[in-house]
Amino acid sequence: MQRPYQLTADDSTLVMRLNNVDRRLSPENSSSPLTGELAPLRPVKLESNDGTPSCTHWSGWIAKNLPVGGKYGNRQVDIIAHGAMQFLKATETKI
Repeated sequence: MQRPYQLTADDSTLVMRLNNVDRRLSPENSSSPLTGELAPLRPVKLESNDGTPSCTHWSGWIAKNLPVGGKYGNRQVDIIAHGAMQFLKATETKI
């Protein structure tokens, strides 16, 4: 964060490693109720709520949904999301 009291980082990436024992988050599981919901460019918001109004800690868009390797290990998935600055850097504009 570059400015004092800035609520979210400009140039940021969020990596969430989630438990996927029921395979609900697996991209190849077409019978999952979340099929199509974890697609790239879907908005993501990370919030907390401790009894007061919700506090948004991070917001961005999904970039990838990657199963963590290991046939007999813990079934987990990494959801990688990027903040707005990642997309703005890749965009060329002219005035």
